[in-house]
Amino acid sequence: MNENYQVNDFGIASFHYNKKKIRVGVTAFGQITGIEKKVVSFHDDIQEYIIDKKDFQFEKKPDPVKK
Repeated sequence: MNENYQVNDFGIASFHYNKKKIRVGVTAFGQITGIEKKVVSFHDDIQEYIIDKKDFQFEKKPDPVKK
């Protein structure tokens, strides 16, 4: 489990979730908006996700807005 991330970090997140008995994979660029004991809140341009930490992988990238 990679936990080298903090709130407000930008990067690429990959995770899985179950939707109607089908396991769906998501890869998105966005920001971590919260970290709790068992879950991570991640927000891309369109949607906010609440992801179980064991299913969450994150690669930190530079903030596209800051220069």
